[in-house]
Amino acid sequence: MKLGWLAPLALVCTTGCGEKAEPAPAERTAAVIEKAPAPEARPQAPPTITPAPAPTPAPAPAPTPEPAPTPAPAPTPAPAPAPEPAPTPEPAPEPEPAPEPAPTPTDGVQALAPDLVVLDAALTDAVVDRMPSARKTTWKVGEDPKLIGWFELKNPGPAVGVELVWKKNGAEVWRFPTSVGTGKNWRTWAEKRIGKRDAGQWTVEMVDANGHVYESLSYTVE
Repeated sequence: MKLGWLAPLALVCTTGCGEKAEPAPAERTAAVIEKAPAPEARPQAPPTITPAPAPTPAPAPAPTPEPAPTPAPAPTPAPAPAPEPAPTPEPAPEPEPAPEPAPTPTDGVQALAPDLVVLDAALTDAVVDRMPSARKTTWKVGEDPKLIGWFELKNPGPAVGVELVWKKNGAEVWRFPTSVGTGKNWRTWAEKRIGKRDAGQWTVEMVDANGHVYESLSYTVE
């Protein structure tokens, strides 16, 4: 190891102390220098290693709660079908009235209008609204001036001519011609005056041209 570069340093240091130093032989100096212990290296304390603080772990983010599933809306129940109204039973057709039997002729004469039927007949002294005001069977000479024979008929067939025949004590006295048209309610009537010589038993008959009697009414004149 060459320590020659340290010699001047030693001289400088000696001179600076104010003493006259003798120059040492080079070899001695060299020897001294060689024996001079190398400055001990001050042991250096090992560097204190401050451990770096462990990184504080960042708090894990709280898990975002998943939104609760929206419940599916309850299915709207289908409206119950309105009950169908019970069918209204059709009214049973009214039975057609049985045809009235044709009147059996009592006089042995065939009727000119066999379907003609007398529904009602009356003797009265007045007709109001085509109806008899009162029904009578007895009249008095001098008190009752007139008498009316009234008839209501049903004639489904064609119109037919008839006559109202007055008879006193069985003898014909007077005839009044009329006709009966087609219809369910046909009315006809005839009026006769009551005189002083009319006392007795009377009849009013409805007859056709064949002489068939459809209806006969009796009354008394006193």
